[in-house]
Amino acid sequence: MTKTAFSVYLYGLYLMTAIGVPFVVMPHFALGLFGMTAGDEMWVRLAGVLSAVMGGFYVMAVHTDLTRFYGWTVPARLVSGAFLYVMAALGHVGPAIVVFATLDTVSAGLTWLALRFEPEAAPASG
Repeated sequence: MTKTAFSVYLYGLYLMTAIGVPFVVMPHFALGLFGMTAGDEMWVRLAGVLSAVMGGFYVMAVHTDLTRFYGWTVPARLVSGAFLYVMAALGHVGPAIVVFATLDTVSAGLTWLALRFEPEAAPASG
């Protein structure tokens, strides 16, 4: 497994286990970590399921060697991280969300670097 694939694989596992499972199984606890409350926990659980499914796509992309997908994840994770930073700066969520924003942006940067230095893992044009 290339370094690029490994970075995408780890991020997929993170989405499934650190985001998806807690938001599905214990939504009030998970939201409490970020200084948030659930008005209707169904939406929180749905967000957890969507995160877990998205993480599954990351993992399956690595298992099927869908290298084109790796490059697509970088801007998506940067947008996600930026959104979380803005929400924290505006006071809409607790400061703990900055940890997750940092995980998104740093992992995107690591994947980008791996893509730059592993040309065989770089996404094909088109």
